[in-house]
Amino acid sequence: MDWTAMFQDPQRVGLMVLITVGAAIVGRIVYNLWPKTKSPAFWGSAAAFLVVGALAYMGIPEAGIVAWLFIGIAVIFGAAALVL
Repeated sequence: MDWTAMFQDPQRVGLMVLITVGAAIVGRIVYNLWPKTKSPAFWGSAAAFLVVGALAYMGIPEAGIVAWLFIGIAVIFGAAALVL
């Protein structure tokens, strides 16, 4: 099965969206609870990526796509931070 076939199945796309939203919520909760002097943005991002990584480790292939999406967004934000 080709990895692009995941985007043809609405159930798999919905699972990717749920994983992304759930990881974002976990990251935001960690960001809000973490002390502001201890770089909460880093730990919130790390918690979100930990959730996605754990799901990918447990064998959910959609979580692997979401992990690559998170990496791509991080690269874009890093490049934007250097340029802007």
